[in-house]
Amino acid sequence: MPAAVSPNLLRLVTGLVLLDAGAFMLHASAVVDRGRARVFWGPSGSGKTTIAKLAGSRLVLNDETVALRQGRAGWSAVATPFFGQGGPTMARVNTSAPLRAGFFLRKAASFSHRRLSPPEAVARLFGQVFLPKRARHVVERLVAALTAFAVEVPCYELRFAPDVRLWEYVDGL
Repeated sequence: MPAAVSPNLLRLVTGLVLLDAGAFMLHASAVVDRGRARVFWGPSGSGKTTIAKLAGSRLVLNDETVALRQGRAGWSAVATPFFGQGGPTMARVNTSAPLRAGFFLRKAASFSHRRLSPPEAVARLFGQVFLPKRARHVVERLVAALTAFAVEVPCYELRFAPDVRLWEYVDGL
């Protein structure tokens, strides 16, 4: 039986509503450790679900789609119902957490990282936001939200190996 509402249509509408509030929905996974979230973004195949699978006892907000919103205390990662390969069992929580950092993912044989400048972070985030980017007013609002995020939240390019030592490495940043 076909779905009553297309998940892609619902994702689009949700993305537009979030953008009206200065927030955005990102093609990303998010993991909460010690009350703070780390968000990991990148194109399909970059390792978002792998990161979520390596989370161990840490809370996974989602392995595919995370909302990021700015509040009085800073930016937070928010769980969404738009999960990926990990399915609904991986994203066990429907909650949010203050953001600690953001990571643009690249698979590699070993761990390394580089801090992204705000313009670099915006450029890497832009392509991972679930919104059509043809309308000028959408692009302007999106770039403003991404810029606010990139200025306030430390963002890194993370080259990583699919290994549980990931968390030890990331904790050192």
